[in-house]
Amino acid sequence: MKKWLCLFILSPLAYAHSPQLSCKIEAENVLCTGGFSDGSSAFGVEVKVLDYGDKVLHEGRFDKDSRFSFAKPEGEYYVRFDGGSGHQLELDYQDIEE
Repeated sequence: MKKWLCLFILSPLAYAHSPQLSCKIEAENVLCTGGFSDGSSAFGVEVKVLDYGDKVLHEGRFDKDSRFSFAKPEGEYYVRFDGGSGHQLELDYQDIEE
């Protein structure tokens, strides 16, 4: 009984860990910052920049400061934060701060 009660109480906390992503254009580059809603770092989390045909234009991982920078692509693209199951987030180039 205690095990079920504990699972019931703690299960909403598992959903409180959602990804956050913001990007801004700096000269010829785009700087993205990632993290999670509980304040945890995105260090080591995979990031991909894709065109609308899902061709990978850039890929890497967030650094120790939860940042990822790449050369601004020509044309349409989006940034994908892939923090694992249930923790994926995409940001379209039109939503990136100038």
